[in-house]
Amino acid sequence: MTLIIRPFRPDEAAVLRDIRLAALANNPPAFAERHDVALARGGEDFSQALALGAVWGVFLDGACVGMAGLDRFVGANVEHKATVWGVYISPSARGQVAGDALFTAIIDHARSVGIEVLELGVGDFNTRAQALYARMGFVPYGLEPKAVKLGERYIDEVLMALQL
Repeated sequence: MTLIIRPFRPDEAAVLRDIRLAALANNPPAFAERHDVALARGGEDFSQALALGAVWGVFLDGACVGMAGLDRFVGANVEHKATVWGVYISPSARGQVAGDALFTAIIDHARSVGIEVLELGVGDFNTRAQALYARMGFVPYGLEPKAVKLGERYIDEVLMALQL
């Protein structure tokens, strides 16, 4: 088993689109976008994020099995912070250290570019992801009620942060 964690290259937009669509299809409550809407548009536009190297891929034996984005805040007073977004590991790769490796790489990168605080939000139902984030040092600091709405169902998000 060969596991590689690295930023997506600009020429890998189709690979990113495919893993993102899989994420939206496999776990709708975890994402702000809906699979049918993203599919109708041909996927989301991550061209700027790809150019910045801000979306990380998880590659297992050459196949993309996961992703996460890192979005640094803009503004002199907040550029010490970044948000981790769009975290997804395909069901076939869960429990095989892929999530830990992904977060280790993102945390190491964040430190190397002077980010001091990483933030993220995770659905209150997603205890497995919450456990991963806690294992990586993230601590809860708040709750966003009704963060996501699926039809008539609301999902609250647990807000978590890691001080680097």
